[in-house]
Amino acid sequence: MGKFHLTVWLCLMILLFLIIGFTYETSFIVGIDKEIALISSSFQSDAATTVFLFITNLGSWKFVMFFTLILFGYSLYKGDKVLALFAILSFIVPRTLNFMLKEFFARTRPQDQLVPATHFSFPSGHSMNSFVFFGFVAYVLITYCVSRKAKQVVMVVLFSLLIGLIGFSRIYLGVHYFTDVTAGFLAGGVVLILLIKIHQRLTDSAEEKRAHE
Repeated sequence: MGKFHLTVWLCLMILLFLIIGFTYETSFIVGIDKEIALISSSFQSDAATTVFLFITNLGSWKFVMFFTLILFGYSLYKGDKVLALFAILSFIVPRTLNFMLKEFFARTRPQDQLVPATHFSFPSGHSMNSFVFFGFVAYVLITYCVSRKAKQVVMVVLFSLLIGLIGFSRIYLGVHYFTDVTAGFLAGGVVLILLIKIHQRLTDSAEEKRAHE
């Protein structure tokens, strides 16, 4: 993707995020959130709740931190200090930004929660953090471990499904609105793209430097 097209996509994602953020109290957005909440609650059951609790925990800070440390250790083992740094950044940056955004927009959470959740609602932290971290893991696997195109596509599909399910689990459990999750994905997408592009630039610069030594 060229720089111009990438810039356009980033601007559109940021714009859509801001539109949702400043209009979530309007009847249009409230209506969408209520309809999606009704749909998700229509198939609630003990079994489904157990499944979605497991899925939502895959996006928890403890689980993601555990795999961040694995990626960090793998990077150091390979002698790739840049990748090790970005493994940590993929954990820290979205969480820091998400906290700041929640404080700024200060949207209260839904009332009918299946599990207790505190702090503000917009954007969804699980959705945003999972998008960045698991998206970055998929990028690392595709860049360093998986060379065949078919396997790369499968990798993208599987990680996309995981991220989507984590986002939906937040709606099902009643701790986020649909627009919280959507905004989390949008913000996470922006952060992920920027992390990947900066990592690629630093990696290319390091390779060029070694080539001229």
